[in-house]
Amino acid sequence: MSDPWIVAAPRGLRPASVTAAAVVMVSMAAVGVIASAAYLATTAGVVERFRAAAERSSAVEQSEIDVAASNLWWNTGITAGCLTLFAVVLGGLAAGNLRGRQGARIATWVVSGLGLVYASCAGIDAFSAAVDDSDWSSVENVGNLQVAAYPEWWVQLYTLLTATMLLGQVIVVVLLALSSSNPYFRRVPPRDSLPYPDLKGADWSQQQRS
Repeated sequence: MSDPWIVAAPRGLRPASVTAAAVVMVSMAAVGVIASAAYLATTAGVVERFRAAAERSSAVEQSEIDVAASNLWWNTGITAGCLTLFAVVLGGLAAGNLRGRQGARIATWVVSGLGLVYASCAGIDAFSAAVDDSDWSSVENVGNLQVAAYPEWWVQLYTLLTATMLLGQVIVVVLLALSSSNPYFRRVPPRDSLPYPDLKGADWSQQQRS
C-alpha cells in the first residue's frame, strides 16, 4: 500500500496540466470580458435600428416598441453582468488551482459544467441565426424585428466567442482530471502528524544510534 505522505507532491512541483488549465481559464475570462464589452458597444445601434424598423411597421404599436427596446437594454445589462461575473470567478478559480486547492478544482468542474450547458444552448441559437438566411423583417412582429436589428458581424462574432468558451471549458475539465494533476491537489498533512521523526525535523539516525 503506498504511503500518502510519499505520494503527495510538493507544492512547488506544479504539473504542466494544472498550469495549462489555469492559462485556459484566464483566456476564457478575457473572452468573457470581450463579449461583455461587445454587447454593451452594439446595443445602442441595435435598439436604434429596431425602433426605426418597428416604427415603419403598421403592425407594431408604440407601446410594444417601447417595451421591446427596454427589454433589449435589460437583456444586454444582465448578459454583460453575467459574463463579467463569470470572468471574475474563472480568474479566482485559476488562482486557486495554481495553489493546489482541491476545493478550487471541484468548483471549476461545477462552473465548467454549468458553462457547458449555457454555451451549448447559446451556441445553437447563434449558429442557427448565422446560417438562417430568412428575411426576418418581412414578418413584422416585435421578435423578428429585434432579431433583424442585430448586424450580421455581431452574430458571427457571438458564434465564435461562444464556440471558444465551449472548447475552453472542455479543455479545462480534461486537464484538471488528468492523472498527472491529481497528486498536486492531494492534502499534505501537518508536520506534527507525520509518522516519521526525521520528517518532523528530528535526527532519526541519531536516535537509532542512541
